[in-house]
Amino acid sequence: MKKQVLFYAFFTFISCTTNMFCMEQLQQSKPGATCDIPVSLFRPTMQQSGIIFALSGPMFAGKTGTLIALAKKLKDAGIRFQAIKHTFDTERYGSGSSLCSHEKDQFPACCALNTSDLEAYYDKTAQVIIIDEAQFFDTPIVDWCRKLRAKGIHIVTAGLDKDCFKKPFGPMPELIALADPAHKIHLQSFCNICGAPADFTCRTIASQKTVFVGGAEAYVPRCAQHHTTPEEKTSQPVAITTTTTTPATEQPVSK
Repeated sequence: MKKQVLFYAFFTFISCTTNMFCMEQLQQSKPGATCDIPVSLFRPTMQQSGIIFALSGPMFAGKTGTLIALAKKLKDAGIRFQAIKHTFDTERYGSGSSLCSHEKDQFPACCALNTSDLEAYYDKTAQVIIIDEAQFFDTPIVDWCRKLRAKGIHIVTAGLDKDCFKKPFGPMPELIALADPAHKIHLQSFCNICGAPADFTCRTIASQKTVFVGGAEAYVPRCAQHHTTPEEKTSQPVAITTTTTTPATEQPVSK
């Protein structure tokens, strides 16, 4: 019995030490680069609760690319997971229900419009739930993630922590607050004017809407010095409209 206790204690120590080292390396990621989230964080351990991971930053910072890389590694490692993104993002780049980075790298996912959809469609046997564009979801997603963590399920969320007006965006700030201290990662891009690290997203088209889905045709990364809000702009290009989103549909689960 004592040998078992000592073994589990040693195993937990090694696991925690390895994870801390991996997270330290992850938090040192350079602006504009995707992060390498270690799969070891999601392997079974003696801990009862899951991990909530919050990946934030402006557009073009590598958030979705990081999720896609993680999904591929989880699949190769045989860890059961499910990738989900918000329905609002289905029109961008013609990605449909797939996770899609600005570099057009894709990975199959399912779509959800709100927390009720998440509850209805998430795979109850998944060890890891990946959620992209978390800023678009309603606030109940915070309690939903808390509930899943209590069940031992790991949740990896990614989204914009600030909108183009520099204001907190949806539930993302709360998800960041809920995440474990070592698992809060803020990515940066590069300012398209001066090349400095960029923490803000600047809208280049004329629209006062908080939610306006678009890619490089509508947004650029900016540093604090060069960021401007839509009402501060002098030019008034024609806004790009998006089509009505479709209801969430159940998709196969990756394993």
